[in-house]
Amino acid sequence: MRRLQANIAAKDRLIFALVDTIFMPYDRNLNQLSEVQRAAVNQKLENANVITRVNEIAADNMRFLQTTELQGKDFANLIDQYHQFRGRWAGLRDKIEGMYLASKGIGGSKRVGTLGPPAPQVSPAAQVDSAVAEWNTRLRQAFWTAVEREFAAKGVAVVPFTDAPSFSSSIRTYVQAAKAEGADARVFVDDIWKARIDKEWRDALSREGMLGKEEYAALDKLVSELHQEKLDMKFVLYVGALFMLVLALWWFLSSVRNLRLLLRKHKSSQRTAHNKRAGKIGSHHRSSLPFVIQSPPAACSPSSPITLFSRTLPV
Repeated sequence: MRRLQANIAAKDRLIFALVDTIFMPYDRNLNQLSEVQRAAVNQKLENANVITRVNEIAADNMRFLQTTELQGKDFANLIDQYHQFRGRWAGLRDKIEGMYLASKGIGGSKRVGTLGPPAPQVSPAAQVDSAVAEWNTRLRQAFWTAVEREFAAKGVAVVPFTDAPSFSSSIRTYVQAAKAEGADARVFVDDIWKARIDKEWRDALSREGMLGKEEYAALDKLVSELHQEKLDMKFVLYVGALFMLVLALWWFLSSVRNLRLLLRKHKSSQRTAHNKRAGKIGSHHRSSLPFVIQSPPAACSPSSPITLFSRTLPV
C-alpha cells in the first residue's frame, strides 16, 4: 500500500514539475506573450498531455481509496497529499486557463501548425476542477465512514455524522447525555476515544479542513472530563476502602501489642510476688533455728573459742 501511495505521489510531483518547466521561461510575462509564444506554450502543454495526466492523478487517488483497506493513521498522509495537489493545481490553473482562452481567441480549435480534432468545448481547467472536487468528496466519504465504524464496532450509538461539524456535534451530544443520565461511559471513553480515536485518528482529525487542532483539543478535553468524573468517584471509593483496611489493620496490631504488654506485665508482677514470698519464708526459717553448741575438739585448749552455726562466743 505504501509503495502504491508513494508511486502516485511521485507521479504527482513529476507532472507538476513538467508543467513548471513549460511556463518557467514566461512566468513573469504571461500577459505580454505574443500570439506565437502563446501558441508555442499551448503546443507544449498538448504534447505533454498535461490535462489528461493531471486528471489521471486524481483518478488514481480515487481508485486507491476504493480498493485499499485503510487504517486511521493512513488518512493523515492522504489528506496531506490531496491538499498538496490542490495547492499545486491552484498555482497552475490560471496559467493553463489563460493559455486555453488565448488559443481559442486566435482561432485555435486546431493545433498550431498541425491538423487534428477540434478542441474540447469544456475548459481544461474546468475538467481538472471537477476531478479534484470528486477526489475531495470521495476522500471525505471514506474518512468519515471509517471513523463512524469505530463506534459501531463497539456497539456505541452516536448521532450519525458525515463531516467535521456533524462529528463535533455528535460527540458533544453523547457526552452531554451521558452526564445527564449518569450512564456508564467507560466503553465510549476508554475503548473508543482513548484506544482508537486518539491513537489512530488524531493526526487526521487535527488536519485543517477536518476538525483542526483547536476543535479536536476541545473535544478531547470534553471526553476526558467525562472520564475524570467517573474516575473521581471510583478513586474516592478505593481510597475509603483502603483507609478502612489500614485502620482495621492498625487496630489489630495495636491490640496484639497491648495484649503482649499486659502479659509481660502480669508475668513480671507474678515473678516479683513470688520472689517476695520466697524471701520472707527464708528469713523466718533462719530466725527460728536454735543455737547449737558444738563440743570443742579434745585438742583445743580451754581458751579456744567455741564455734556456733553463725556466731563465735568466748568460753
